[in-house]
Amino acid sequence: KILMEAAAGGNGGSVASPTVVVAIPWKNWRELDQVTRKDLLLWLQKHANHAFLKRRHLLGEVASVLSKANKAALIRAYNTLIAIPQQHTDEDEDDDNGPDGWRKAYDDAKAQQWRRRFARKRVYKVKTLQRLAMRHIIQHLPQFAPRMFAALPEGCVTALWEEVRRKDPEEITDDTLRHFLHAELHRLDLLHCRSLTDEVLREAAVRCPNLTFLDIGG
Repeated sequence: KILMEAAAGGNGGSVASPTVVVAIPWKNWRELDQVTRKDLLLWLQKHANHAFLKRRHLLGEVASVLSKANKAALIRAYNTLIAIPQQHTDEDEDDDNGPDGWRKAYDDAKAQQWRRRFARKRVYKVKTLQRLAMRHIIQHLPQFAPRMFAALPEGCVTALWEEVRRKDPEEITDDTLRHFLHAELHRLDLLHCRSLTDEVLREAAVRCPNLTFLDIGG
């Protein structure tokens, strides 16, 4: 048995109520690892004062409190209330779990708290300079198209077309495709480009005499 004072409820160093005698049900980290969250909460609600429970959000129906409180928080509250010493014996060191069962739960809770406070929920991948340049060219395609094949290798032009087609192939129109038709074009993938007409395909056959691959599936 220990003497548990009302000061455990957070009243500074002063004693606000008579001292009571309480039996400690779990005396070390090994026992705390085995106890359930429900048993911990029920014990705390029975023996801790209202201010102590309110500050730690442990007031209310058991099921409601357990849906928000993890075991590490309950163990911290229990340890604060009864001041369990955290020393362990040499025999404890020989245990496969060691003293890390309670400590790991505490560290995990602290890490989760830091992640919620400081870590961004979603980290966006930084776009490469190549992707940014391609998007700029696509946005000003009528301006760049006349000199695109002369200034860029065919592989770059193909990559530009794939970027246009990747966004929404069904929205590609005849006018968009005409910007990419050139005598130096060897490959043309029109998969799922359902808005194109037969007219622009006949135009491609005339303007792209070196075309060796054409996919009009989908």
